[in-house]
Amino acid sequence: MSYKADASAARTNVTASLAALAGAREALDMRVSALDVANKNLEQGITGGQDEDVASAEASVRQAEAGLAAARAAFERTIIRAPISGTINFLSIERGDFIPAFTHVLTVANNEALEVVAHVSEADSRSIAVGSSVRIEDLWDGTMTKIAPVADPTTQRIEVRVGVDDGSGLINGQAVTFSVNRSIAKGTQDSYTIPISALKIETGRTIVFSVNEESQLVAHPVVLGSLLGDMVEIEKGLIPELSIVLDARGLREGQKVVVRQSQ
Repeated sequence: MSYKADASAARTNVTASLAALAGAREALDMRVSALDVANKNLEQGITGGQDEDVASAEASVRQAEAGLAAARAAFERTIIRAPISGTINFLSIERGDFIPAFTHVLTVANNEALEVVAHVSEADSRSIAVGSSVRIEDLWDGTMTKIAPVADPTTQRIEVRVGVDDGSGLINGQAVTFSVNRSIAKGTQDSYTIPISALKIETGRTIVFSVNEESQLVAHPVVLGSLLGDMVEIEKGLIPELSIVLDARGLREGQKVVVRQSQ
């Protein structure tokens, strides 16, 4: 009974968000039309076209735009979005289902961009770096994309991830061996790899966020390179000294945040 009530409440919230969004759009259209009329009256010297009337109409438009932005934000919170394009390999829900918070509902993957997850000793981790070239089974080439900052407390091993350049012939879940070119010097790579979740894709640009001294988000445009599993290569826009936000979903430039360092 509780499940049905929760599902009904969730559907009601979505319907209300859609109605609010439609109403905000209609209000904005009406106020833009009123502004157009006031401007035309001002140009023609018709009563009702005074400067203060135009200013009032402009204020109404700004208010309507703010209302529309708030309605869009509320509606966006009802939608589950994947940060990447790919193939749905796992889907556990159907239309109309009620989804509790933090539920794993689907897996989206780029099946053409496999990665190898392995665990190495602390000694081995010191002689490799993100960007190191990797040879997998003497058949496939790859690139070291991630090295965990700490060892697993149980196994005392450090997780590393390798992006496969061309995984043709590899099977998802297959066990492999690989060798790493240890000649690369740390800090000399021209590009960087970051989690896909750190990206915010907007019209005309892709950005990452840092946090300034006032705890406000600062946007940094970046140029994307290759997609490496759940990581992406950044060709331009990052510097070694820049600390970025690892999950940009739902954030906006100028927003104030509480900083919490990743473990």
